Amino acid sequence: LDDADTRACVTAERAVLTALEAGCMAPVGALAEVVEGDSGIELWVRAVVGAQDGSGELRRSLVGSFDDPRSVGTRLAEILLEDGAADLAGHPPPPPDGIPRAVPDGIPRPVDALVRTPSHSTEQVS
Repeated sequence: LDDADTRACVTAERAVLTALEAGCMAPVGALAEVVEGDSGIELWVRAVVGAQDGSGELRRSLVGSFDDPRSVGTRLAEILLEDGAADLAGHPPPPPDGIPRAVPDGIPRPVDALVRTPSHSTEQVS
């Protein structure tokens, strides 16, 4: 079974989490809905990033093309990062080139802009 609306929503939500490098323990949430806009069917995506200690949060939303949910989710994550999501979470933003940075032990690993646990990952729906 495949529902186009559900697939678009899940794809956008996962794109937000992937772009923020947010794992299952990160204080991050994303919710997408298919809505009727002035130009027809659109995708409305909302996201929140919270501080680890609960001292603050950053909320943003974006309306975009139903036909390109991954781009809508990725753009929303970019907006969150531009507005300070990485600082709020207490971590540096992910590298723009996507190349892993070295850590003190010299082993390159992906930069965790938020929190990722080794036993969990976020996958995109293709």
